[in-house]
Amino acid sequence: MDEKLVEMLAASFAGDLFETIKAARKFRDEKVFRHTMLENEDGMMVFCGLFPKADVAQFPGVNSLYLEQLETFNMMGIITDGQTKLDFFHLGGMNKPLTSLKNPNQLTDLLRREQLISFLQQYFRLRNMLVDLSRCSYEEFLQIAKAEVDAHTSFKEFSTIEKILMQSH
Repeated sequence: MDEKLVEMLAASFAGDLFETIKAARKFRDEKVFRHTMLENEDGMMVFCGLFPKADVAQFPGVNSLYLEQLETFNMMGIITDGQTKLDFFHLGGMNKPLTSLKNPNQLTDLLRREQLISFLQQYFRLRNMLVDLSRCSYEEFLQIAKAEVDAHTSFKEFSTIEKILMQSH
């Protein structure tokens, strides 16, 4: 697996998730937060949930061995159709609330890379983005991402996104 790609995906994911964490700071009494990545007309939903360990214990199919791996506060990648499918990935955690993190780099350091890549692989598949992260190079991924942007972006938005992609090089 291309380490540069893994690090870029982890940093990008952490950057997006950190925005949700910053927003969550306003709600001091709440302990569960969700960063939605995909919600489609078929009812499929992909999100990263921030959950205390006690809440994860309530998920269907969670056993004591799995719970032993968790921290007090956890990032869980969730893929569900809301009825019959529930896949979850322990993406990382810590024993202090995740809202105490000061920047996305701290969040990146907490991410469990293997779980993150498995979660993102399924997310990309649901987005009909044909990429095998285990075999894809950083450069190939950028080409695939650019093709996705080209196919799904209006001309007005294109120049802004192209600038972002070019900064990744």
